[in-house]
Amino acid sequence: MKCSILGRLHGKFNRQGGPLRFAFLVDPRDKTGLQNIFQLNSSLWGGVFNFIIPVFKHVPARYREEYFKTISAKVMLNGLVEAFQPDFIVETKNDDAAAHGIAFDPTRTIPIDDLTTRDEQGRCKLGVDLRSVCEDLYDKSFRFVQRHPPEVIIPSSKDRHYKLLFAATFGFLPEKGVLSDVADIYLKALDGKRKAVDPIEFTNLFSQKYVYPLRATAHELETRRNSWSIDSKLFYMDERSSFDLIEFWNLRALGWDICPLPARLAPNLIEYCNKFIKAAYRAYPPPSNAFHHASLLCARSQSVDAVQQFISKLTWPPPQFACLDHRVPRIWEEWGRSADHAEPQSVTHSSKTVDAHVIGQGLHLKAEAHDFAKEDRFCSESIACANVLETIAGGTPVIP
Repeated sequence: MKCSILGRLHGKFNRQGGPLRFAFLVDPRDKTGLQNIFQLNSSLWGGVFNFIIPVFKHVPARYREEYFKTISAKVMLNGLVEAFQPDFIVETKNDDAAAHGIAFDPTRTIPIDDLTTRDEQGRCKLGVDLRSVCEDLYDKSFRFVQRHPPEVIIPSSKDRHYKLLFAATFGFLPEKGVLSDVADIYLKALDGKRKAVDPIEFTNLFSQKYVYPLRATAHELETRRNSWSIDSKLFYMDERSSFDLIEFWNLRALGWDICPLPARLAPNLIEYCNKFIKAAYRAYPPPSNAFHHASLLCARSQSVDAVQQFISKLTWPPPQFACLDHRVPRIWEEWGRSADHAEPQSVTHSSKTVDAHVIGQGLHLKAEAHDFAKEDRFCSESIACANVLETIAGGTPVIP
């Protein structure tokens, strides 16, 4: 007689909760679409840690290696999806994933409008947005009198030439349209204001005294590097290049300590670069003779000679404390991610132990939402957070 045997497990899982991870598909030629992605991520809890995947039919020249066979665009795009491990892929154009041969669960491939859709009560269709974060920030900090309160801003460039750079670096929430409700709560709950900034002064906004949208999206989130911690980087780039902006965004989301250095502004940012390099340098305790330092990462849109010429103008510190790096990581290659220290970081909100039961082929456990979900009137009622199961403690598995 043929029979089946059921497995039964009773134990506890270590569960790490956090925001949903999205990967956005966009045609690099569509700068309006790219601006919309920057704005949407400025409104999402954990938005600064989401990823952007440029879609194309043929691998651009910037990603072709002189002595290596060029892979297909399909292989490269699927390699990026594998690297980023998103919970959802977000399409800026209908059927973009299928059109470019991206192999991903179609039930977790969504149109971008799903992230701005509200139900009758004004709740998100998916995830948690900045409205929830701002209410929690107000309850915990901003309703109290602070001796040195942070300055809450939505920065923008006085020169429209740098509009995308500002949105990618600090985030942006528009006054009108589908995200205006997020902007209203952000400004009112946190006593914020819109701040127009001269492009040459954009580096001042990195000060901890400022709270801008992308900084707010990291509320109560912890990160852990999964690759070797490398040097701090200034990304020498073209602020007009969609590819450069996407690469900067993704490298930051991976967990790199990286700041943009627009080539057009660089000659007037010598002092800032000197301070950045000085702040990055720190020697490891003896007997090690190693040290953490800064480097200038040359975007593929820029020439190495131009960066070397710029480095020669720096006056501090000694040359060995700063170097030139022209190896933009090959995130789409499994071996490249490891070799270039480009494994995505872990982003978590809370770690808890939950009861779990495996009965037959089903896993039963209690999922946990974000800690500020109890009074959250804006988060999704169906899919708000991600729950990552790590280990089983004290489990008693039975064959099979």
